[in-house]
Amino acid sequence: MAPYELVFDSTVRLMAAVIGLYMLWGHNWARWLAMAWIAFHVVVSAFHSLTEFAMHGLIFALFVYALVESESAKYFSRRPRNDSGPSA
Repeated sequence: MAPYELVFDSTVRLMAAVIGLYMLWGHNWARWLAMAWIAFHVVVSAFHSLTEFAMHGLIFALFVYALVESESAKYFSRRPRNDSGPSA
């Protein structure tokens, strides 16, 4: 593996971990970023096999349902809003 591939792969994995952590902490932006990330994978998989495209589409649909349905929406809206800027 080339050094730039290792850096790219490590960066992508770190970003996924950070998004997941902030989702667990209830940050709404992390939920939307995770959905956008999976949507990007659906678009990219459209250029691959039909099976890969279908699997990414199914995972995306399940993920969106799980993050948009009412109980999870309550979870992500329970954090107090701070109008003065991003919260830690």
